[in-house]
Amino acid sequence: MNHLRRPRRLVPLDERYEETAADPAPAADDQVGGAMAGERLRRAVLALPEELRYTVTALFWGERSVAEVAKHEGVTPVAIRKRLKRALAALAAALEEEDVR
Repeated sequence: MNHLRRPRRLVPLDERYEETAADPAPAADDQVGGAMAGERLRRAVLALPEELRYTVTALFWGERSVAEVAKHEGVTPVAIRKRLKRALAALAAALEEEDVR
């Protein structure tokens, strides 16, 4: 009786249907690539001078605002933005240099 109340759609397991079924998990090569990119970024951030490293980690990984970081460091928000600009330039250069190798 339940099969009359709640009919279910039957899908054959032919090859043409297997190709259309989407796998929600990311592909293995995407996971490895993401892990490698994350490791490269981590090494580049750790190579930054202490004040720049703190600024980057507090803003991006600590999810703090520029004003909060400035208050904690005892400087102006403009100084934090300048530090961030220098840090991002240094990170870009370090990552580009690593790509060249």
